[in-house]
Amino acid sequence: MKAQVTPREVSLVSNTWPTLIKPYPLMISLMQIAITAVIILISTHLLPKGPLTQFGVGFSAWDGQHYTEIAKQGYGNFVQTAFFPMYPLLIRAFHSITQISYTTSATLLANAAYAVSTVLFYRLTKEWFSKDVAWRALWLLAVIPAGLFFNVDYTESITLLSLLSFFYFLQKDKWYIAMISGFVAAGTHDLGVLLTIPALIHWRVTSGTRKQLLSIGLIPLSLLSYMSFLFVHFGNPIAFVYAQQAWHRIPLIPVIDLFLGFAGLKFYPVSVADWVHNLMTIVNGLSPLLMVISGWWVWKEKRFDLGLKAFYTITLLLDISSGTGKTPFSPSILTSFARLVVVLFPAYMVLAAKLKHRRSFVSALIVMFLIKITLTALFSDGFSIL
Repeated sequence: MKAQVTPREVSLVSNTWPTLIKPYPLMISLMQIAITAVIILISTHLLPKGPLTQFGVGFSAWDGQHYTEIAKQGYGNFVQTAFFPMYPLLIRAFHSITQISYTTSATLLANAAYAVSTVLFYRLTKEWFSKDVAWRALWLLAVIPAGLFFNVDYTESITLLSLLSFFYFLQKDKWYIAMISGFVAAGTHDLGVLLTIPALIHWRVTSGTRKQLLSIGLIPLSLLSYMSFLFVHFGNPIAFVYAQQAWHRIPLIPVIDLFLGFAGLKFYPVSVADWVHNLMTIVNGLSPLLMVISGWWVWKEKRFDLGLKAFYTITLLLDISSGTGKTPFSPSILTSFARLVVVLFPAYMVLAAKLKHRRSFVSALIVMFLIKITLTALFSDGFSIL
């Protein structure tokens, strides 16, 4: 006689994703952190040094140097005002409690925030879609090339965690925890203040209380507090806007800028710098295009409320309308595009829902992972990346 197969057994047999990893969402982020650490260790100790090691190497290169310096000594000059205070404050607090070095504190905080983010991201995606979609989305988040900034001393992981916390607790009716998350987001990145929009929409739709309406003020209060500090110490409440000029950041027309960026590809690369420039241009060009395409699906997705859709769209438009001009250190005007949009988590959800063909999905993961490894090694070894 043939053994009877229950529907649950059929489901388990037909599932194509690794059963060893499925019960442990945190395992993916921990594996990624470990791989990133190994790559950085190898690149900083065994590979030839890049041309810009004076801006730092390892986990704390480039912007990471500014954040740790601000944590140590506060805002020492006008240029540093471009870096929002929440991350340096957290670094300083962690250092004071543990007596671990500022650089190590920054790295541990960034990676801890990312690890927690993956758990929230998985749970949120599973509730809105399904378990399979949640796992595919989690793998996308893990291998996206610009995701290397989740594991180094940058604010992307703190930003991602605060955004996910805001929407996760908002849907759980944990209103005040969501508002505190919004406060953290606005103190970490200027665009975090845009969470005021979904908060107001959610309050209106759910007929919230007057007390809840007043608590929404926590979100802009974070930015206003920083602006007050800047006015007192630098005489300019929007110093962080003018400080962007140090990186030649200017408003751009996204579509035109993308064409100009691809037109700048070097078709006959003769040096490592040329190859890096090409790779950086491609990643920074394709990333916002992918997010724009995903934006169409985000708006069509009924599982997302109006507040999330509005936040995604406005943030995306503002991100891809700001770029960095050509400098000796950043030859591509597309610099930072991929990094700026990497925290827009709804894109990974809708992409995971669309990418159902297993072979195509795994192939895409492998390609992105290889690019990410390359960018991580270059970044940590003194090259200008994203």
